[in-house]
Amino acid sequence: MGPLGERYQRLVRVLELVRVEESLPYSWGWRGRPRQGELRAKEPRRLQRQASMTLEEMLEDLPKVCDIGVKRNAKGHQ
Repeated sequence: MGPLGERYQRLVRVLELVRVEESLPYSWGWRGRPRQGELRAKEPRRLQRQASMTLEEMLEDLPKVCDIGVKRNAKGHQ
């Protein structure tokens, strides 16, 4: 391949300034296995967060949607 044309050079400069890759979500939601020696901040669990909450805040923090499913057999019966 040869040198980039003027339009492509301008595109590369704009993409370097904007840094689009930082705002894109990860495909699986995780960054993968941490590098050796890399420490990641752990998100506090619900019980840890509740230590500094009032009762109203605790109740508001609880999930409102049912996320429990039912197993079904091959014929679709529960």
